[in-house]
Amino acid sequence: MATEITLITGDELRENWSNVDQNLSEVKLKPYIIKAQQTELQDLLGPPLYYDLISNITDANYILLLNGGEYVHQTHTIYFSGLKPYISALSYKNLIADININVGRASVTEKDTENSTPHANPIVQTRSREGYSEALRLQAEVIKFLDQKRSDYPLWNSRND
Repeated sequence: MATEITLITGDELRENWSNVDQNLSEVKLKPYIIKAQQTELQDLLGPPLYYDLISNITDANYILLLNGGEYVHQTHTIYFSGLKPYISALSYKNLIADININVGRASVTEKDTENSTPHANPIVQTRSREGYSEALRLQAEVIKFLDQKRSDYPLWNSRND
């Protein structure tokens, strides 16, 4: 696969994290989304399931895994958020961690403009931790879903195995 698709869009990222500026383009957000997918998401799902998801994204089981929805487990209806909020939280965490950093030929600088006031590092760290905390909560939900729907996702290797 020459170019990897993103499993969420910038708009979906903003739906979950409303403080992400509307002026940040897809081009600017895409590296953070791809990084979240290729690192944390691939690590969670395992390379075989991750590659199968990317390759067969229109499969009904993968649509449920991505978008979430209701499913039945042992006579109980359960709502599952899907992978998209998880990817959004990871992307947000990555975005916050280095959005204010500019790597140039001569140095690494912090961006600053006359029309904005950058937040102090503790605030930036807090926002990044909020994204990571939400990602961990959603990760537990994804693991539970995949464990309960193991027969639909045979490439899934449970953390309980």
